[in-house]
Order: sequence, then structure tokens, then C-alpha cells
Amino acid sequence: SGFWHGASWTFGIWGALNGALLIPEMLGTRAHERLRSQIPGGEGLLPAPAVLSRMLTTFLLICITWVFFRSANVAEAFSVFRKIIVDSIQPNSYFSAFDMIASNVEYQQTLAVLASFIGLEWIRRKHSHVLANLKFPRLGRWSIYTAALVIIMTWGTRTTGTFIYFQF
Repeated sequence: SGFWHGASWTFGIWGALNGALLIPEMLGTRAHERLRSQIPGGEGLLPAPAVLSRMLTTFLLICITWVFFRSANVAEAFSVFRKIIVDSIQPNSYFSAFDMIASNVEYQQTLAVLASFIGLEWIRRKHSHVLANLKFPRLGRWSIYTAALVIIMTWGTRTTGTFIYFQF
């Protein structure tokens, strides 16, 4: 699937890594076990520690593949990995990130909205989307849609950039 996104080794690596990450799941569980629970994280309010560990591992591994997807070339991808590793072992980088967030209201607002969306998605994960099966009257649903649109328009991107697929 990687070369579908462009003629670059980074996309080939991205596709190969995504495919390779599916292999343990496919070989390690039977089809009926994979279908046992269609609810991400299980039925409870919080996932079991083992489930949470698998969720975080999946997130980390997919983020690693995205580095290849977004890098201009393989050397740039490895440069990003080097920077991540070097910064992760230096405590000052954590403090500077916290200081940056603490001193910027827009970052705080963005994190609050993001946390709200993630929380809503988690609570409503048994449904096809967040507003599915709610017994809100039409005015209530449209108020939520309008509020979401206002949030997007208020905190959305104000600059334009080249659409990623136009770069090839």
C-alpha cells in the first residue's frame, strides 16, 4: 500500500511496516477471538492494564510509521528518530515542553478541546459515532453540530499549505 501514496522509499517503508504490524495479530489470534469484542478497550469504563498496554503499544508503533510517511526521504526519517531519542533522555526537553504549554493559552485550549474529543469518543465508543443513538431533540443535535463548527472555525488552521498528495 505504501507506493500508492507516492514513488518514494519512505512510502514503501511505511506500507511495509504497517503490513508487518498486522502479522502478529493475524497469526496470534483466531478469527472468532478477534471478533469477540468489537468495542475498543473492552466493555468496562477503563481498559484492563494488558489491554491499555496493547493500545499504547499500537499507538506508539503507528506513530513510528507516520514518521516515514511524512518524511521527505529515509535520511530525514532517521534524523527525526535521532531527535526523538536524544530529546527523550534529556529531562530539560520535558520541562521546555511543559513551559511552552503553560505559557500559551492557545496550546492549553487546543489540549482541552482534544482531551474533550478523546473523552467523548471513549465514552461513546460502543456506537458508530459520538452522537449516534442519543435521544436529543433535533435542536439539541444541531446545536452540538453548530458548536463543533464554531470550534473548528475558531481554532482551525489559519494558514494554507500544500496538500500532501500534490507534492508528488
